[in-house]
Amino acid sequence: MLKLFYYRDGRGNFGDDLNPWIWYSLYPGMFDDQAPDHMLGIGTLINDRAPRNGRIWVCGSGAGYHGAAPVSENWNFVFVRGPRTAARMQLPLDKAITDPAILVADLLDRRPRQASSICYMPHHDSIWRADWRGICKKLGLVYLDPADDIHETIFKMCRSKFVIAEAMHAAIVADALRVPWVPVKAYSHILDFKWQDWAESLALDYQPETLPEVWDVEQFRSRGEIFKSNVKKRLMRMGMDASNWTPPLPDNNASRAMGPLLERLADCRDRASVVLSSDHAHHEARRRILATMDAFAASRDAA
Repeated sequence: MLKLFYYRDGRGNFGDDLNPWIWYSLYPGMFDDQAPDHMLGIGTLINDRAPRNGRIWVCGSGAGYHGAAPVSENWNFVFVRGPRTAARMQLPLDKAITDPAILVADLLDRRPRQASSICYMPHHDSIWRADWRGICKKLGLVYLDPADDIHETIFKMCRSKFVIAEAMHAAIVADALRVPWVPVKAYSHILDFKWQDWAESLALDYQPETLPEVWDVEQFRSRGEIFKSNVKKRLMRMGMDASNWTPPLPDNNASRAMGPLLERLADCRDRASVVLSSDHAHHEARRRILATMDAFAASRDAA
């Protein structure tokens, strides 16, 4: 038995929150929350924040964030997200399949969909930088909050003409549902490595549309936080050493950056080239994951 390990955002995060639904639905007999060994599933989990106790089984995770993973003889790589993770971890290329979130396609009734909207999902860190719900409303886009219920979000995706995705798992799930998508990059915290890792697993080229950065963080902060930030900025302008300080909040640029952002995002809505993996690449990746996981589950039962 294994304990399922994944990143748990206190507010919720779409890609990470797919883990229990997918894994417990497809392989319910493989998990026990009290087990000493761990399975790393969906997410960029191969790093120094992975569990340190027990044996580790990597089933589709990727590398990219934080420090190097404490890999030892206790680590076992069943498969990983993509070829870049395989190369970084010095694994054979056949260990790279794709992101396991593709398996949403095996949990849904594939009825013909009514495509009537265009959706936008920001990265879960981006929602604290500007009012993305309000931005989407101005452009007639359906806002997909990364913290919303995953089933409600998937329902909205299924009714979409295409999904504009800053959050990578919005693109992964849209692709799995055979809904086209457009990658965008609104902030520098978006990690190109993990996008390229996944895209290359399906023979795709990651070429995001770059959006102007909008900073309007005060609406998400308390008065005390804003006051402290303003004091820090004044002291820094006076030459105070800030090397050990928590950085102040970024300057609000919404008055000058919002117009260019809306114009660029409207271009994405109206003229961007949509992306969708080939049916062959999609079906082959799903087949390989299911075959690999079925064999792994069988080996666990026999142990």
